[in-house]
Amino acid sequence: MSFQSDPGPLNSEDEPRRNRFYEELSRYVDITLLIPATSGQEVQYAAFSDTYREIRVPGEAIHWRIAAELRAKAGIDHPELVWALAAHYPSQFQRYFNDLYEQSDIIMYDHPGILGYDLFFGLDDKPRVYWRDGLRTERFRLQGHRPETGNFADYLQKLEETLISKSDLVLSPGDDETGPFAETAVQVITGLLTRQKRHENRTLLVLNDFPVSNPTAGGAERIFQLGKRLARTYRLVLLCFSAGDTLIREQIAPDFVQITIPKTQEHLSEQYVLSTYVPAGTSDIVNSYMAPRNTLFKQLVRMFYASADAVVLSHPYMYWLVQGLEGKPLVYDSLNCESELKRMLLAGHPLHTRLTEYVGALERSVCSKSKLIVTVSDDDRMALLGMSQPNKKSAVIYNGNETAETVKVSEAERKKLKEAFGGAPVALFLGSGHPPNVEALRYINTQLAPRLPHLFFAVIGSACGELQMPTASNVHLFHSLDEATKNAIMRVADVALNPVLKGSGANVKLLDYFGKKIPTVTTPFGARGYPIEDGVHAVVCPVDQFERQISRLIGDPDLRYRLGEHAFALVNGQLSWDAMAGQYGECIQTMLSEKGENGETDS
Repeated sequence: MSFQSDPGPLNSEDEPRRNRFYEELSRYVDITLLIPATSGQEVQYAAFSDTYREIRVPGEAIHWRIAAELRAKAGIDHPELVWALAAHYPSQFQRYFNDLYEQSDIIMYDHPGILGYDLFFGLDDKPRVYWRDGLRTERFRLQGHRPETGNFADYLQKLEETLISKSDLVLSPGDDETGPFAETAVQVITGLLTRQKRHENRTLLVLNDFPVSNPTAGGAERIFQLGKRLARTYRLVLLCFSAGDTLIREQIAPDFVQITIPKTQEHLSEQYVLSTYVPAGTSDIVNSYMAPRNTLFKQLVRMFYASADAVVLSHPYMYWLVQGLEGKPLVYDSLNCESELKRMLLAGHPLHTRLTEYVGALERSVCSKSKLIVTVSDDDRMALLGMSQPNKKSAVIYNGNETAETVKVSEAERKKLKEAFGGAPVALFLGSGHPPNVEALRYINTQLAPRLPHLFFAVIGSACGELQMPTASNVHLFHSLDEATKNAIMRVADVALNPVLKGSGANVKLLDYFGKKIPTVTTPFGARGYPIEDGVHAVVCPVDQFERQISRLIGDPDLRYRLGEHAFALVNGQLSWDAMAGQYGECIQTMLSEKGENGETDS
C-alpha cells in the first residue's frame, strides 16, 4: 500500500529512496505495490521483475468531488488527503485492495493516508508493517495552508498514530535504504511470517441489516449493549448496511468494530418501489434479497468468515450472505419472531401473502441451520423451535438495561423542571416508529389524553413523526432527543405507559422506565419477555383499565414509590445488560466447545 507520484519525472525526493528499498526487498519476498494514481483514467500495471510489480489505480468521481470541495472550502490541494477521505466510499481501489489482500501474507504501508482502505486492520492475523519515512502529517502542517487545514492534519496524524501503535512492525529508515538497513528489514519482515499471530479472543462475525453504533430503537440498543459486553471476551466484527452512501469502519469498543456498507442504486430503487405500498415493514425484506447482489458486502462477508469462529445473525435477513459457506457454527439471535411480526405489520399490503411466505421460509431456513437460537422471550423461543427441531439448543436472553441511574433529583430541581409542564402530573411514553408503538400512541392521543385532561402526556421517540393526526391539547411530542434532555424529562414523569397490543420480541422501553424508577402501567402483552409481577414491579392490566389505574397511581405516592423501587432492583440485578451478556457469552462458549474435531457444526 504505497503513495507515490505518478510515472514521469520524479517530483519527490522520497520516491527514489522508496523504490530502491522495494527493489532490494523484492530479492527476498514477492512484492505488489498498490498505488493511488492521481491522474489518468485507466488502471496501469508494471512488472519490474518476477517478484516486483506495481498496480496504479486511478481516482473516480468521489475523488474529484472531494478534491474540489477541499480547494473551495479550505484552499487545499493535497492528493494524499483526498485519497484518505475517499476511503469512506466504495471504490475501484478498495476492490483491488480486497483482491490483493486475500493473496498476501503481509500488508505494508508507506503512507498513513491509505490505511482506511484496509478494513481488516487489527481484525485478522496477518502482520502489518509501517515503513515510516518521516512524520508525514507534520510536513502537511508546514505547507502553509489556511488555519482550517489543522483539522485535516489532525485527521492524518490520527491515522499515523494508529499505524505506529497497532502495526506489528514499524521501520524507520536512515539515509540509505540499501545495504545494512535493507538486510535487517528483510530479516525482520520475513521473520513475521514464521511467527504465529493469533488474537487472544475468538472472533464472532455479526451480520445485521442496519447500524447499531448510535441506537435509537430497541433492536439496535440490544445489539449495541450486548456487543459491547461480549467484546470483553470475544472479538466482534459487525457488518451491516449503511444509512447513507459511506463505507465506514467504526470502533464501538476496543474489540467491537462495525463496518457499514452502502446500498447499491438498484437496492435503493427496489426499496422505494416496495415501500410505496406500505411505508413500514418492507425495508429489511428488501435488504435480505438484495444483500447477495451487493458485490462488496458479499466479498467482505466471505473474507471475514474465513477468520471467524462463529457467525451471529441478528435478525434472519442477512442469511443468504452465508448460505453455502461451511464450517462455522451459526447463531440466530432473534430480536423478534419475524414471521409473526410481518404477518401483522404487512396486513393490507398487496403483496402480503408473497412477502410473509418469503419471511417464513427464510426464518425456517435460519432456524434449521443454526446451532444455537437466542430469543428475548419464552413465547418467541417456542415459536422458533417449532420451525426447527424441538431439541435444538436455545436460550432466552432478556433485553437488559444499562446500570440504572442513581442520580438524585432534589424536590426543588424537580419542581423547577415540572414548571415546563404547568405543574401538572406527567405521564410518559417512549416509542420508536415501530408500527405497534405508533398504534399505542394513537390510543394515548385519542382516548387516554382526552379522558385525563389534568395530566400532561410527554411522548419521546420517532413514533411522534408517524402520528399523522392533530394532538390533544395535553399531549406534547418531543420526537427524538439527545440522552441528557431525554433523561431530564424522564426524571419528572409521575407515571410511564406501555399500552402496546401487538408485535413480537420484548419492549425495551419498560427497562428504560424501570431504570429511572418510574412507576409503570403496561398491558400484559407489553410486559411479555420479562419476569414482571403485577403490583410488584408494575401495574399490569388490559388497556381498557389504563385510565383507572393511572388515576390510582397519581393519587397514591406510596404505591408509586414501591413500584419504582422494586422495578429498579429488578433491572439492576436480574435484568442488567451485564447479567444478560454474561448468560449470552456462556451460551456461545458452550456452543464453540461442542464443535467437532474438524471444526464443523453438529447441525
